[in-house]
Amino acid sequence: MGSQRMSPLAWWRMKGLHLVCLCASLALAPPALALRILENLGPQPTLAGVSLSCGGIKTYVADIGDVAMAERGRLLLSQAFFELPAPVQWFVYSHECAHQRVGGNEGAADCLAVQRGREQGFLDVQALEAICAYVSPLPEDRTHLGGPQRCERIRSCFARP
Repeated sequence: MGSQRMSPLAWWRMKGLHLVCLCASLALAPPALALRILENLGPQPTLAGVSLSCGGIKTYVADIGDVAMAERGRLLLSQAFFELPAPVQWFVYSHECAHQRVGGNEGAADCLAVQRGREQGFLDVQALEAICAYVSPLPEDRTHLGGPQRCERIRSCFARP
């Protein structure tokens, strides 16, 4: 028995279905595919005069809808990040780096960030005041405590040995 030949109409319908499936799968692609990277800062960026690192994870300046964010295997900073006070930049970078270890747990990322900063010497009590001034006005959202509660938790974590 020979192979059956497909009619031209059936062939176009099949191809059209594949095109619809391809278009639908592209529409569901993660937003990171459309991310515009502006600059590669490498695995050890100098931020506000301090060289920081995140275990070899590269840092990029990118068009993102937040000051900074972490994705698996990379850290993303917006251009607005560089307008923040120096201690806040160090905290935010360390917070995003901490997400590489603690996943989406925002409280754990805050805690790890200030403890790491204290241990490595780039965050002190004065820096903590700048960080609290930055987070205190922030509203509570689905993943973060409200600013005053978040600041208290940061202070508590900073004080822990």
